[in-house]
Amino acid sequence: MELQQWMNENILNCNDTLIYKNKGMMQCMYIRDGLNGLILRMCGLNFSNYKVEVVSTHTSKSVKLPVYKLELKGFTFYLRCNFHDWKISVIAPYPTDINFENLFGIDDKINPIYCEGFDKSWVFGSYKDSSKQFTISLEKEEELWFFFRKIFYTVEYR
Repeated sequence: MELQQWMNENILNCNDTLIYKNKGMMQCMYIRDGLNGLILRMCGLNFSNYKVEVVSTHTSKSVKLPVYKLELKGFTFYLRCNFHDWKISVIAPYPTDINFENLFGIDDKINPIYCEGFDKSWVFGSYKDSSKQFTISLEKEEELWFFFRKIFYTVEYR
């Protein structure tokens, strides 16, 4: 399902008494507008010909939240945030050689139990094990922005 449709059906209809309802909406808007805007600009695309998909859900702080799927330049990304951290799985079209500047531990392996909402087939080993398929954990939206910036900057100049 396209992200905006999912937001309309789930977040907007969420119980107004839930403390984290607005944070859930802000998360979705960040992916839809902020992060997606960066990625699309870097890939030379515009919003009219690309949409973020919601492929699964999970619950945190009693709020139903999406698992996002982005597909660009041969890359597939699955990501989710539970208000504490972001889990991101990457399927690249080729092995990557990106200096992520200690953004995450390149040999860290994420247990699938911490990838709430992910299908087990979307959880991979560390970047060090395979730079073509890996799963990482990030704490902040700024780190997520930097992560995607590093990937698409490298892809652009590959």
